[in-house]
Order: sequence, then structure tokens, then C-alpha cells
Amino acid sequence: MRTADGTTGYITTRSAYAANAYYQAKPATVKVISAKGLNAYGNVALNGKKLRHYARGSVVKVKALKTHGLTTRLVLSNGHYVTGKKTFVIQK
Repeated sequence: MRTADGTTGYITTRSAYAANAYYQAKPATVKVISAKGLNAYGNVALNGKKLRHYARGSVVKVKALKTHGLTTRLVLSNGHYVTGKKTFVIQK
């Protein structure tokens, strides 16, 4: 397969080559790796008033995992919610 920019490759559905974008199991702690940091909210939908901002490099403790639709949220030890997307946080 040739793409518009001239690169070649293929698409696979083989599980050995694919990974989940969100955490499926609760990590004990996570480190913020997003360049702009991460906002914490008071509800699982991550809307409404922002309660706290975590800068890049911050390490936070995770109390539980909650799902919101098809996405995963991390419940922090202080009760705030953040995204469980692996491009924003990494298991520490």
C-alpha cells in the first residue's frame, strides 16, 4: 500500500502489534508526560470546573479506575479524575 506522502506500509489487526490507548488495569502511580501538563476534574466526564493542574513530570497516586463510555479515567487519591490515556500519563 502506498500513501499520499510516498511511504509504504500495511494495516494489521493482529493483537501482537497493537496496544490499548488507555490503561485497562489500575497502576499504583502515574507520571504526567504530556507537554502541557494535565488537568484534574471533579467528575468522570472531565467537564465543568478544573480543580487542579498537574505539570509535566508530576507523579500522582491512583486510587481506582473508572470507565466513561469507551475511555478510562484514573481516580486519584484526592478524589479527582484525570484521563487514563497513555500519551498523557505513564505508569511509574
